[in-house]
Amino acid sequence: HQPTFSTVSLTAELLQRKYGGRKLSRRELEVAELVAIALSNRRIAETLNIQEQSVKNLVSAVMRKLGCRNRTSVALKLKEAVTDGLSQ
Repeated sequence: HQPTFSTVSLTAELLQRKYGGRKLSRRELEVAELVAIALSNRRIAETLNIQEQSVKNLVSAVMRKLGCRNRTSVALKLKEAVTDGLSQ
């Protein structure tokens, strides 16, 4: 499952609305969505057809921008932003 442009755009808008801060790039959002469904760095790299080191760098950037200390926090923030945004 690779995130589509529309789901990535929606997730970006909902994250920005809920948490503000630095915006994630489209690629960072794609990676964040795949982190949220518990894919490993290797699987994310395969899914997006990029190097595993690139995934590690992107995950670090996502965590920094969202103020997260780990992948679980990234997943929770995405879930909260989407759930809150869709319930409004």
